[in-house]
Amino acid sequence: MSEKNCTFVIAVLALVAAASSGCSQKQSAAQQQSPAPASQQAAAPQPNTPAPNSSAAVNSDIIQSQETNTPGVVGELIQCSRSDGVLSVKIRFHNTTGTPVNFYVLGTNISYDRFYLAAASKKYFILKDSDGTELAPGGDYSCGMPGVCEKLAAGQSNTWWAKFPAPSADVTKLDLFTPVTPPFEGIPITGN
Repeated sequence: MSEKNCTFVIAVLALVAAASSGCSQKQSAAQQQSPAPASQQAAAPQPNTPAPNSSAAVNSDIIQSQETNTPGVVGELIQCSRSDGVLSVKIRFHNTTGTPVNFYVLGTNISYDRFYLAAASKKYFILKDSDGTELAPGGDYSCGMPGVCEKLAAGQSNTWWAKFPAPSADVTKLDLFTPVTPPFEGIPITGN
């Protein structure tokens, strides 16, 4: 072999040795970083795994939900049940923001006549007691103005309820209209 070829072979071998040495150093460094113990790996959050939700049990009872006219507040229909000629409705209003919200279910100069059910081509308004008071939460000044107001802390929920005359037993679904949400439509009626 000529001296020129011998120098070329030595240079190539030196480059190959240097390259493989660098690879083994990277591999060695990776091997030196020992994996975390299994107990720590299990506790680490996975990027695509949702965090545990303490409200999962609460959310399982939602029949239907609607955005309200107050940004960040959602209305979650959680009950529509018939018993002894009375239909009970419950809506949980949930503050999804990170700040407190004063949410008016019934604002100033708005009557409960704006809350009604529609079923079988009829409207059903909130029942009243013998004194003419609606069977629903009464108004107050808790938010500074008259009305039915919920002071909702960040992430907090509060339940509003009302009693309506129940549609006949052959009616199995209805629509609920409120002044603070789009209509809740096609709501199944539970109970007798």
